[in-house]
Amino acid sequence: YHIPIHTMAGVPSVTFHTRSGPLTITSEPGASESEFPKYRMVFPVETTSEIPETVQASARKIFSTEAKVCRGGPDLLVVVGSWETVRACSPDSKLLEVLLRQNGLRGAILTAAISPDEGPPPGESELSFVSRFFAPNLGIEEDPCTGSAHCCLGLYWWLQGGGSLTEARRPGQRVAAFKAMQMSQRKGYLEVELHADETGKLVTHLIGNAVDYMEATIILEE
Repeated sequence: YHIPIHTMAGVPSVTFHTRSGPLTITSEPGASESEFPKYRMVFPVETTSEIPETVQASARKIFSTEAKVCRGGPDLLVVVGSWETVRACSPDSKLLEVLLRQNGLRGAILTAAISPDEGPPPGESELSFVSRFFAPNLGIEEDPCTGSAHCCLGLYWWLQGGGSLTEARRPGQRVAAFKAMQMSQRKGYLEVELHADETGKLVTHLIGNAVDYMEATIILEE
């Protein structure tokens, strides 16, 4: 998404037509002239649902921790009590791959809120929650930063904090805002916001920076 906006002057937004529907990305100025712009993407929210107890038990065994386990959109959602647990977890990839395939799941999200008592990880501040994402069934041992997983995480943590799906919302209203970190080896940082669209329906806004790492020219044969 970085290429069209950053390199094409006068283009404030780009819309991709995907299998899930239109995906619009807009750019916002950085905090300074030297800072890359931020990009805002709008996605549907992903809700959670119950999952069989046998799957819950298998997930707890694979992640070697006590956890709340449910389905979050297309993924397995594993909720633990601290960021230290998220960081330390080393799931068995082979067993996780089997569990995901058997239950038609895309991947596994491991997450925890930042509690006032524990505080954020060293060197970090203003974080709301952390996560990691695993999809060995797709050939991804661990994804560095998974935007789509946060379409579930934003709604989940808002509801855990007292949010309600039945409350009235004004079109365009910002309902909630979070600072999130994905605790992969590379680390990924996102701002996650819940907004009401023009109909009052909740949507997820994902906001983050992009960094140039390569410039290239692609020649397409006619």
